[in-house]
Amino acid sequence: MEKSGSFSQSGITREQAGAEGLRRTDFNANLRQRMAADDAQYHTEKLALGSQGSHEGWIKAEEAGAASNAAMSAEARHEMISVAAYYLAEKRGFAGQGACDDWMKAEADIDARLHGGT
Repeated sequence: MEKSGSFSQSGITREQAGAEGLRRTDFNANLRQRMAADDAQYHTEKLALGSQGSHEGWIKAEEAGAASNAAMSAEARHEMISVAAYYLAEKRGFAGQGACDDWMKAEADIDARLHGGT
């Protein structure tokens, strides 16, 4: 007599269950191999940036990208400050010698928004 929940009650034979298990194992093994190959290719491309396949190229490329982003951020920040200063000057009717004060207020506001998230 078979136990409750056995293969015979579910309609699946032991051979079918074994074949399904082998297919899953093969699939997982193939997936692991593809992931390892992708990982190796990624690292090979990164290492190829350096001289004679060293990590130097990778590090230099990362540093150059970071410097580029910082420069773009500085340019964007400057543009935001200039627009904000313009609106402050417009608000006061462009009267007087307040351009420097407008810039300082705009700079403080933009920096607070960029760094404080407000």
